[in-house]
Amino acid sequence: MIGLMSFFPVMLRRAMIGVVVTAAPWAVWGAAPTTDPVPTTQPDADDPSLLPPIKQCFAQLSDADPEVRDGAMDQLMGLTRDDLPLLQRVVQETAPLPPAQIDALRRIVNQVYLSGDNYPANKELGFLGVRTGVVDLTTADPGAANAAARGIVILKRITGFCGARFFRDGDIVIGIDEAPGVTFTDPNIFIQAIRVAGPGRTLHLQVLRGGTVRPVAVCLDPRPTEADFDPDLASLVQRRRQDFDAYWEKTFAPLLKEQVSGL
Repeated sequence: MIGLMSFFPVMLRRAMIGVVVTAAPWAVWGAAPTTDPVPTTQPDADDPSLLPPIKQCFAQLSDADPEVRDGAMDQLMGLTRDDLPLLQRVVQETAPLPPAQIDALRRIVNQVYLSGDNYPANKELGFLGVRTGVVDLTTADPGAANAAARGIVILKRITGFCGARFFRDGDIVIGIDEAPGVTFTDPNIFIQAIRVAGPGRTLHLQVLRGGTVRPVAVCLDPRPTEADFDPDLASLVQRRRQDFDAYWEKTFAPLLKEQVSGL
């Protein structure tokens, strides 16, 4: 569902950021997994009342203000699979689309479609679907409060999981409200906090983005069992990519081809 989310800038200024000193696998941990397929989200019924806000957000994808574009992207990525026919209708009624809007549309549909995917998962362990590292936030002033601070940097995100929606590459997590004692000297400490929180729980993170620390609420996914033997989830990612490509070619691609042919 689309909520009244704040609009966040995309760009991350790195003037105070050190180099990545430690890399970690995808945010997954070993445990005795279940093998039941678990949906990453529970889709709501198709709701026509969503059409006006979807139209508004879709129009904002081509706004001149990058914060407005970014906020619209965040909100549209919060749709469910059941809402995608409404987005198709908006696309059909909005012709032609500029290239930047087409690119944003594909990324949105990719995230929304895959977030409704079923996959064998551990129902007890939380999962972000991100690759992380540690950054040094040392400032030029050794007497500053954060002179020796460190944070967890988001290096890469897997489309379809919660981390892809709520984070940006380069985001730096510096705190978890629900786990104030967690330190960030080792990515595994951060991973452990995510794991034990469990799927379906919302964690409130303090994230450095664009030179500003802002709150980011993330609802965790269940951990794929494939991560037990493949931390990069290569087979799952490939299967999901193929599923999405087939869906896109069947649903949204024809609408865009019609627009091009009508120019």
